[in-house]
Amino acid sequence: MSACATKSSIACLGTSARPPTLTLVYPIDLATAVPDSPASIVFEQTDPTAVLNSARLVLMPPSGPTVISGPAGPAPSPLPTPNASPAAGATLVGFTVPALAAATTYLVSFQGTVTQTGLCAGTFPIGGTGSFTTQ
Repeated sequence: MSACATKSSIACLGTSARPPTLTLVYPIDLATAVPDSPASIVFEQTDPTAVLNSARLVLMPPSGPTVISGPAGPAPSPLPTPNASPAAGATLVGFTVPALAAATTYLVSFQGTVTQTGLCAGTFPIGGTGSFTTQ
């Protein structure tokens, strides 16, 4: 059996073969006083060649309804501030969100998959986490 056949071997978990992760750009991870109507939540896609499949942003408050948004679309331009500085040439994606509850911490996760090419190509759950608190 090849190292890539199991998707769990060390060869397939190397830096170049990890499933792409979406990292928070706006708001910055752990930010506080985020407007409760941010319009868009923006992420950097760490592997710009990967394809997001049915990507949905999931915002989970400690109580109350979970907010599910998607599919991913283009990031707003200019980016809202303050933001985490994306890498030069980074692929940015945005998720439009409705008004959020004030003074609430939201945990970030995703539904959907990402298709990766190259070493150990395949389809994986979308990775990425973070949190922020509204004002």
